[in-house]
Amino acid sequence: MEVQNLKDQVKQAFTPARLKKAAVLAGVVTTGGAYWNHQQVEARSLMEKQARTEMIAAQAAQRNIILLDEDSVRTIAAEAIGKPLSELNFRPIYLDVRDHDDHHWEDHGTRLNHEPTALPQQTPASPTGYTAASEAPIQPDSRPFYKVKCYAGNMEYKLRIDAVTGTVLSSKAEVDDDIF
Repeated sequence: MEVQNLKDQVKQAFTPARLKKAAVLAGVVTTGGAYWNHQQVEARSLMEKQARTEMIAAQAAQRNIILLDEDSVRTIAAEAIGKPLSELNFRPIYLDVRDHDDHHWEDHGTRLNHEPTALPQQTPASPTGYTAASEAPIQPDSRPFYKVKCYAGNMEYKLRIDAVTGTVLSSKAEVDDDIF
């Protein structure tokens, strides 16, 4: 008899309507948690990229390397894409340095300079001064470059631009999947 009473109480507590409401609630909570986690990951990534950009800029300044400013980089990107600057929506631009073992980006998009070239030494007073004449030249594999991402309509453009010379190192254009 007690077992039958327990079964009846469970049936009354866990009706199909209540189970559906619980499933919906669990789905909403899970989705909210996933969204919050995604926002936290994005915020952390942004902070890391900004810190790395500041660190690379400081290291370049210590080595007397004059880097292009972000406005010049945007202009170079617009010219490379072939669109006016006013038509492009830029995401934050970041500095990076290609590591010797970082070859994954060569496989994507169009890489314009396949072989690294030796860089001439210039005095620090030059507008694109690489290093002081008394210092060793920058290794081509450790040159700073800008990562640029921008949008025009439903197209997404990704470029890597040398932070000293303004040479477009690689470029990629694809349809922005987030719109569809």
